[in-house]
Parts: sequence; C-alpha cells; structure tokens
Amino acid sequence: MTTAAPPFPAAALPSNSTVTGADENLSEIILLVYTCTIIILGGIGNGILVYVHLRRKNDSRGPGGSKIQVLNHFIFVMAVLDFTVCAIILPIQVTTLLSNYTAFPDLACKFFAFGRMFGVYASMFELVAIALDRFVSVCFPFATHLAINLPRAHKLTW
Repeated sequence: MTTAAPPFPAAALPSNSTVTGADENLSEIILLVYTCTIIILGGIGNGILVYVHLRRKNDSRGPGGSKIQVLNHFIFVMAVLDFTVCAIILPIQVTTLLSNYTAFPDLACKFFAFGRMFGVYASMFELVAIALDRFVSVCFPFATHLAINLPRAHKLTW
C-alpha cells in the first residue's frame, strides 16, 4: 500500500478557486476516513501475514530453497514494508491532517518525509523484484542459472 499525500492547506489554493469551506471539509473527512481504513485493514492484514510467516517452520528443499520459498520471502518483505507504513507513517499523517499543522520538530518532519518516500520506493522496488522473478520463471523455466534462489532473494531485498 502506498501512502496518500497530505491535502493542500487552504492558503495554497489559488485565489480564483471555487472550493468552498464545506467542500474542503468534506474532502478532508473523506481523506481521513480513507486513511484510517488503510491503517486498520493494512495493519491487520499485513500484521497477520508477518505473524504467520514468522511462526511457520521453514522447510528447506535443497541448498537454494524452492521457488515457493523465494516468493514467500518477497511477499514477507512487502508485508513488513506495508506494515511499517501502516503503523508509523500513516498515523503521523492522520495527526497532521487533523491538526492542520505539524507538532513535530524539524528533524522529525524530515524523518517523516524520508519514511514516506522510502516506503513508496521500497515497495516499488519489491514489486519489480517480484515481477522479475515471475518473468524469469515463466519465460525461462529451465534456465536454472537465471533463477532467483533464496540467497539471491535475501541479497536483493535486504
């Protein structure tokens, strides 16, 4: 899941804007409900996935691990990234949305901006890694030298 950008403050709107106070309040309420829904559903879903992955026994099928283990590793890393965004970044964004200003010091604001962008770019990188793994598996099913094994997946994602 990606994070939504915070809404623009009323001062940033052009002077010829037709947005009224009621429309602006309605859009903030919709954004707040949407963000809180993402926090709840994303936190629960990704939390369950991380918990199940950490609790299950690792069954090794050879020195490189099976393709199922590689795909599970990619999905686990994606769940950790999304859970971090849902647990840390989005609640700060809701706080900022509700108060219309940030109550955090300058360093915390920079960390928040870094965390938001890191979550987006890390998720995109992870999706590219999954797509590359699936492409190699489908287009070159017998090319074992191209296959992404578990040690390569660890190096690629961590």
